Amino acid sequence: MSELTLAEPLRDPPGSAVAPPTAQRWGFWATGAWGLAAAVAFLIAQTVATIVVVSRLGLDPTSPGVVKALGSDAIVVSATTLAGVPAILLVIALAVRLARVPFAEYLALKPVGVKVLLVALASAVAYGLVTGVAGHLAGVKTPPFTLELYRTARESGTVPLILLAVGVGAPLNEEFLFRGFLLRGWANSRLGAVGAIVLTSAIWAAIHIQYDWIFVGEIFGLGLLLGYLRLRTGSLLAPLLIHGLWGIAAVLIVGLFYS
Repeated sequence: MSELTLAEPLRDPPGSAVAPPTAQRWGFWATGAWGLAAAVAFLIAQTVATIVVVSRLGLDPTSPGVVKALGSDAIVVSATTLAGVPAILLVIALAVRLARVPFAEYLALKPVGVKVLLVALASAVAYGLVTGVAGHLAGVKTPPFTLELYRTARESGTVPLILLAVGVGAPLNEEFLFRGFLLRGWANSRLGAVGAIVLTSAIWAAIHIQYDWIFVGEIFGLGLLLGYLRLRTGSLLAPLLIHGLWGIAAVLIVGLFYS
């Protein structure tokens, strides 16, 4: 495990994948500006991918019903998610290059032991069980977005594609940006590690507008866990793994119990 704790700023213990103290880093505002640039690049890539898919499928983009359906269509969601990966990574790569720090070091892309990953995975499973049971007892229903996403994937024969999008594309987009780039810059600012975890989790939850407030709150809690694991392990690999498995599990659970 890393020597980092939540009470510490994001310092660089010897041999870690985090850049040495003498390396240039982006501060709070610059980190936020680069994050906004990455988000804009993602939206542009998403728009282009949507236009291409709509054109290929011969849909009418002026129809209100078609526009509404596109938001949960498996092919559109998969295409826009995967198209966003190079857009976000290129912006982050440019920011890191200008910071004169190796990409893997800035984003803490270092290997961790199997035991560490298993402990991280167990914590995510425990969180999922607690929120799942609590939601069931409270009568919370599966989000319509998730149900519609699986239905369109099954009908179009694109279940493997949507699993690729939620299991690989979404984690690459969101973990590299939130727990990788933004958390790194903000944890080294006056905000500190805890503040950076809370802020990145809040923004990450807020962008999931396809869900109601209950599930947005669940995503916020998951963000806190992922942020903690990123700092505690000193690596982005645990958040990447958990995020990917979480997305795949959500789709498969719908397929098993609600299809």
